[in-house]
Amino acid sequence: MRYVVRLESRVIRPSGGALPPEALELHLDDIAEALSRAGALDPDVGGVLTRGETHVGVVVDADSQAEAFERGASQIAEAIQSSGGHLPERIRFVVEPDDELEPLAFAVS
Repeated sequence: MRYVVRLESRVIRPSGGALPPEALELHLDDIAEALSRAGALDPDVGGVLTRGETHVGVVVDADSQAEAFERGASQIAEAIQSSGGHLPERIRFVVEPDDELEPLAFAVS
């Protein structure tokens, strides 16, 4: 079955301030490029840049939502890290069947 795995986050500088929208757009472009190079299926990267809100998503084939979470979260995390980003200790991934059924959220800490 196909699942959509999506990371929804707010991006801030290590010092605590917001990134300028232009800098955030460049960073998201780098993440999209990293997902593409890694062969991610149907990557979706965007957000409300003026508020620092972003989403990074991929579609994965898996036998369960838990397996989809493992595969998709790994692809997303690797793309963020390879583009110079860092993941916080607690992040929220949304995993839902690709046919838009009820989402199931997993938190990683």
